[in-house]
Amino acid sequence: MDNEDIAITGLSARFPQADDLAEFKEKLYAGFDFITADEARWPRGPSVTVDTACSSTITALNQAILALRCGQCEAAIVAGCMISLKPTTAVGFMKLGMLSPDGMCKAFDSR
Repeated sequence: MDNEDIAITGLSARFPQADDLAEFKEKLYAGFDFITADEARWPRGPSVTVDTACSSTITALNQAILALRCGQCEAAIVAGCMISLKPTTAVGFMKLGMLSPDGMCKAFDSR
C-alpha cells in the first residue's frame, strides 16, 4: 500500500508528512493537547480506561451506572472515542464499508 491509496480514500487531509520514522512520530504527537488523569484537578476520583473494542463506550457507561447505583460515586463522566493510527486498518474498514463515506461519525444512525 502506498500513500496514494490512503489519499484516495480521503482518510486524512492533515496526515503528517515526514522523511523518517522519528520525524513522523514527532509531528504526529506534537499536535495532541491532552491532560492525564493524574494531572487533573477536577473532577476528583478514579479514572478508568475501558477497551472492549466496539463496545467500549457502552461498557464504560454501564460501569458508571453501576457505580452510581451502588453509591460508589455521586457523579460520573463517560466519554468514548475511536482512534485508528494505522492507515492500513482504516483503509481496510473503509473498503469493507464499515466507515461513513464522508468521514463523519453517525453512531446509532440508520445511515
